[in-house]
Amino acid sequence: MLLHDESPSAVEAREKAFILGTYNRTPFHPRSGKGARIVDADGRAYWDLLGGIAVNVLGHRHPRLVKALRDESSALLHVSNLYYHPAQGLLGEKLVRESGLLRAFFCNSGTEANEAALKFARLANPGKSGLVALKESFHGRTLGALSLTGHDAYRAPFEPLVPGVTFIEPVQGEGGVRPVPTDFLAFLRARCDATGSALIFDEVQCGLGRTGTLFAAEQTGVVPDMVTLAKPLGGGLPMGAILVGDRVAAAYAGVRGRTPPSP
Repeated sequence: MLLHDESPSAVEAREKAFILGTYNRTPFHPRSGKGARIVDADGRAYWDLLGGIAVNVLGHRHPRLVKALRDESSALLHVSNLYYHPAQGLLGEKLVRESGLLRAFFCNSGTEANEAALKFARLANPGKSGLVALKESFHGRTLGALSLTGHDAYRAPFEPLVPGVTFIEPVQGEGGVRPVPTDFLAFLRARCDATGSALIFDEVQCGLGRTGTLFAAEQTGVVPDMVTLAKPLGGGLPMGAILVGDRVAAAYAGVRGRTPPSP
């Protein structure tokens, strides 16, 4: 039995009273779903073509995802990075082997993955602080990631922002689903090699199978220094990751006083 009013009007009124209005809500009230269909508060079913903005890549209530959540909820939902857990290494191995990069780092969101990429790039390229980003790109709402976002409306209220690193989206989403030409990506790879800069692909929206391969960059033959991931990685749970190549892994290992093993 519900102890509060969950009617659409009550839900909207409660949000207006207690939630900071950072988003303009659409007056749509989803309550359940299965597969690619989503059902609203009045029982009307729709095709879900938004997918939680590239989050629900398996659809709603996918049986394998439901089973994984059910099983883990009866064991341990969280153990922190202070301890070992088998799932983290297994996922890291899958992502590293498929990407051709060397190490994975897990975090809570796409913007946090991009923040980590900015920090790792600084670490691997001491003395370099310039940044090149695509117009109309979007990389997150934290201060560092926002400094890489090519929308004046997002950036202006929070300037001055943080200078940073080179960021490229293999397929732009925020800017209108515009694939970056392969020859341009190859040019960027060559320029980064020549200048000792880091090439980072933001695959938070376009990665993990959404373009027909696990990573959008696979189709270009261009290997970046880092790839950032999130959204579909958790299938609805807050999860992000950054995959780094040998130069970044070596730079981080140097700071930690360790020598990384060979790939």
